[in-house]
Amino acid sequence: MKRYLAGYLDGEGCIRWQGNRAYVSITNTYPHVLMLIANRFKGSVRTLKNNNRNHRTVYRWEASGRHAVRFLRMVRPYLIEKKRQANIVIELDSIGVEYDSSYVKHLIAELAMLKRIDYAKQEDRSVD
Repeated sequence: MKRYLAGYLDGEGCIRWQGNRAYVSITNTYPHVLMLIANRFKGSVRTLKNNNRNHRTVYRWEASGRHAVRFLRMVRPYLIEKKRQANIVIELDSIGVEYDSSYVKHLIAELAMLKRIDYAKQEDRSVD
């Protein structure tokens, strides 16, 4: 199950640090797995507004703070694409919200950069 959830997060998820707290979300058209995640890790599942009748309904699970960090700690060993993002957010959480340093600013800047990578412009990289 941990590997499955890590794949879900890698493919459909978002990891972010906002206002001194961790956030994790997964967006998908299949709500049942998202509800299972919410039951186990807290957070909430909501329906996203969709104005196009030709598109399926979209759902999002989101958790913040300690619930997000707990989820990230569980799936981190199995993440591929978002492993560094998870590591940064877990480290920021362990440092504490009151700690303000150039290192914290560096981590936040690195997280922002990782979220903007255009893989089409990267060299071909194989996954081990």
